[in-house]
Amino acid sequence: MRSLATALILLVAMAYAEPVHAEIAFTSDRTGTRQVYLVRAAGGEPRALTDRPDGGGVPAWHPSGTKLISRGLDGATLIHLDRQGESSIVAGFHPAWSPDGKRIAGSVYHPTRSPDTTLVILEADSGAIQLVATEIAYVASPRSAWSPDGAKLVYGGYRIDVQTGEISEFLKDRTLVLNPGSADWSPDGSLIAVGSVGDILLIDAVTGHTVRQLERHPSTNTGPTWSPDGARLAFSSDRDGNREVYTIGRDGSNLRNMTTHPATDWQPDWSPIPDDGPGVHHFGKLLFAWGFLRGFGPVR
Repeated sequence: MRSLATALILLVAMAYAEPVHAEIAFTSDRTGTRQVYLVRAAGGEPRALTDRPDGGGVPAWHPSGTKLISRGLDGATLIHLDRQGESSIVAGFHPAWSPDGKRIAGSVYHPTRSPDTTLVILEADSGAIQLVATEIAYVASPRSAWSPDGAKLVYGGYRIDVQTGEISEFLKDRTLVLNPGSADWSPDGSLIAVGSVGDILLIDAVTGHTVRQLERHPSTNTGPTWSPDGARLAFSSDRDGNREVYTIGRDGSNLRNMTTHPATDWQPDWSPIPDDGPGVHHFGKLLFAWGFLRGFGPVR
């Protein structure tokens, strides 16, 4: 009877469950104002997540994959979003969630100062701010990225210790990296993907040496972001005459245009949801199914 009850629970759970698929969030100005969009990692038509009169961009997924944050175009607004759209707004910057979902790292640009960028960490619940690094130079597509253990940040060609604020350059092959932009740490912590003019580079996180050049194309390739299994990356490129969001295997294979639109599509961020298939089902629906079956009597 127990196996029969378990099977019934699973069947009812599947009937009531809503699959949540892997998606890539990105910025686009296809309606005339920058907004945040989502596209299925397996492909499909992008859908708008925001419709703000003053625009928004630089989306960043929460580690749970259930919500995002986005920066307003005024540079001083942080927009909290779920998969259906906007939910709340707080002061903010270029955001990146910590692996535990409790902190948000970001860069604040000071155009009249040199060095011109400060890295800060915002406590997601309290709003308390920690200054991490104040002597750092601005880079293109200025999003920082956390190491999987939450101990370090990378920003352009810099690595920053979150506790001590110590700054070091981690790129050893500078001749290969022209104008490094956003970087992203691989899920296993072994590699750091860096966008550069003409290349997407995979850097050894320990030695700082280049492991692989994914792209050798005379275009600007920026904002690499890893898939949750570490097998692929999404990035933005202007190789077709305007910026589009592409995905590519970590071995440089299977390049794919995900957006295919005459507007500017860039600043991708891959949701931390396992790749498409049956989807990830809401646990609450499973509990509902259990309670539903329990209503017919004890399970033995």
